[in-house]
Amino acid sequence: MKIRRYRGRLSSLVKEELLEMIVNGDMNAGDQLPSEDRLAEQLEVSRPTLREALRMLEIEGYIARYQGKGTFVTERTNLQSGLEYWRSISEIIERSGKTVKAKSIRMSEGVFEKEIHDKLGIDSREVCLRLERIRTADGEPVSCSIDYIPRKVFGYTELTEAMFEKSLVHTMETSFGVHIQYSMTYLVPVVVDDEMAEELEIDRNSPVLLLDEVHYDAKDRPVFYGKEYFPYSKVKFHIIRQRAT
Repeated sequence: MKIRRYRGRLSSLVKEELLEMIVNGDMNAGDQLPSEDRLAEQLEVSRPTLREALRMLEIEGYIARYQGKGTFVTERTNLQSGLEYWRSISEIIERSGKTVKAKSIRMSEGVFEKEIHDKLGIDSREVCLRLERIRTADGEPVSCSIDYIPRKVFGYTELTEAMFEKSLVHTMETSFGVHIQYSMTYLVPVVVDDEMAEELEIDRNSPVLLLDEVHYDAKDRPVFYGKEYFPYSKVKFHIIRQRAT
């Protein structure tokens, strides 16, 4: 019997297991999924749980169900992610099967606006790293991130652009032992300036979603503060809302 460790709905975990199969290439675009009976048996879950997981994948655009034909893995033309779980844009890109890279990396150290230091829970005189990057998926710009991290997180390490070419979270966890547990996120529709529009390769008045986030560790301590801009034409977020009981 399969042993799962999870918090929350079992269907959400089953959905993640199916998604891993798609992302890892076990199921490719155009492939038909096994019947519900066979898939439920394979995953060792009930059919209602499986149906709920499939429904979530369909909402997120990973599969399509056709009456009388079956359920198929879809060809995804843009990046999509649910907001039920926190993921970095690097993870979202990698899950889509695309290659993630960073360009236009800019770093500076100093003290910044009081609001930023307050969000980080640090003294207004404490030095922070400001990290700005454009993230690409298969070479196409899909996000602009501006992150503020207390310099003490990195100790006396000399920071280089190469350290931040991929996931900031991965670098912090593997190189500095700092782990992100969750984030407090505000979703803000914005209009970006000409410079950012050019870097994201979008029109000046194109809709852009800002994720304004403070990231915390397991002890509820702020780790870093980030502002990430996503062109709606390239990246879409959604959330599955259950009816309150």
